[in-house]
Amino acid sequence: MSESRHIDGRVERLEEALSYAQHEVEQLSGELRRAFAEIDRMQRLLARLEGRLNAAESRESLPDPLDDLPPHSIG
Repeated sequence: MSESRHIDGRVERLEEALSYAQHEVEQLSGELRRAFAEIDRMQRLLARLEGRLNAAESRESLPDPLDDLPPHSIG
C-alpha cells in the first residue's frame, strides 16, 4: 500500500506541474500575440513615415519656382 501512495503522490505532483506549465504556456502565448500585434503596428507606422520622408525628399529635389523668375518680376 505504501508504494501505491508513493505513486499517487508522484502522479499528483506531476499533474500540478502540468497544470502550472499549461498556465505558463497560455500566458506566454498571450504575450506573444500582443508583441506581434505591436510589431505589426510599428511596421505599418514605419512604412507611413518612410513614405512621408520620401515625399519630403522628392519635394526638396524639385527646383524652386521662384528661382526661375526673371529679376524684374521679383518684388
